[in-house]
Amino acid sequence: MLLVFFRTVAKPLLSLTILTMLVAATCKAQTLLNPIESNPRLLIVEDSLVSIFENSTLTIQYEFIGDINDGNGFTAGRAGFTSRTGDMLEVLLEYERLSPDNVLKPYIKPLRGVYGSSNTNPIKGLKEDWSRVAKADPLFRKAQDNVNDRLYRKPAHQLARELGLVLPISYVALYEAGIQHGFGDTYDSLPTIVDRANKKVGGTPKKGINEIEWLKTFIAAREDDLRNPKNLEYKELFQFALDRPKAIRTIIDQENENLNKQISVKVYGDVFTF
Repeated sequence: MLLVFFRTVAKPLLSLTILTMLVAATCKAQTLLNPIESNPRLLIVEDSLVSIFENSTLTIQYEFIGDINDGNGFTAGRAGFTSRTGDMLEVLLEYERLSPDNVLKPYIKPLRGVYGSSNTNPIKGLKEDWSRVAKADPLFRKAQDNVNDRLYRKPAHQLARELGLVLPISYVALYEAGIQHGFGDTYDSLPTIVDRANKKVGGTPKKGINEIEWLKTFIAAREDDLRNPKNLEYKELFQFALDRPKAIRTIIDQENENLNKQISVKVYGDVFTF
């Protein structure tokens, strides 16, 4: 089974400003209904779909790490954290918070040094140590969960609330797209794709647009970006990622937008049913 990591090619570099904005955004509108986070079963469904898209398996791959030759250095863990973009560093800092004397702590300084670079030589030992620790220490897996939620799940869900979305499939669609495209302000980033969808359909569900109509428009806008990214460095890899929005559309066509029935999707040539 092919392991695929597409999100990393589009992910923007994290900065302190962006991190502050992401954390602040997740603190807003907490009283609004979130169909995913209020339902443990749907959280598992959401994570399973993302794991299929990221790693071609239903099982979250905490222990994976490798250089997948996308210019981002090492890619690792449940959400494809990378050494170039800064979210891998965020995982190690979170792990240090949870376990101050952990064995990965010595990699924090060299990870700062390779920020913005594809160079993995200063952190080459991390390839073995990351996998070993991820298998052995639940606190390291929790650190990955915490960073994933802070940087990707919660901002995506917050965006869904701001748009007036209520269907579980809509939340999943934004979350998995955010993991791939990032939350920056470039043409290929999730918020910009959402803006194009809003303009195309004439508004948002919060303003009265039918949610399924909006979601299908968003999927089409994302597919257009995958086929024709502004950053041409993404184009070759983005072609393979078209199965991701196609799978979301399949679930909609199966009238399973509440994710309360069996899911069956074909991704990268494999059929996943759960």
